[in-house]
Amino acid sequence: MELQVQAIKDRLREETEAIPKTKKLIDASLRQQKKLQNMSLHVPYQMPDKMAISNLETSRCLFPEFSGQVSGSFEALKLDEEPAALPKEKKGRGAPPMWYVTGSELDSLSSYMRGRLTLEK
Repeated sequence: MELQVQAIKDRLREETEAIPKTKKLIDASLRQQKKLQNMSLHVPYQMPDKMAISNLETSRCLFPEFSGQVSGSFEALKLDEEPAALPKEKKGRGAPPMWYVTGSELDSLSSYMRGRLTLEK
């Protein structure tokens, strides 16, 4: 009988020690949820499939605090093998920058121009 009482007391002590940890986790998840909801408000309606390299480099310049985190997080994934040879770059112009068209801008176009626009353009 005493063993059962002692086991219950131990379990109760473990649960009371876990309460502050769970409160911290709940607070962190609520902060993350608010941050993600704020980010979702600023995402364009339709995202293009392709992303130009220049846009990627621009985002690294705009957010230097994240560029270090990204490069550091992939260091653990590097293999000891030598990387494969990169294909030769084509001479000429690079990809043009991708611009977004808002819904109001699209609505203001004539029907002829709306028909000419595609997701790739």
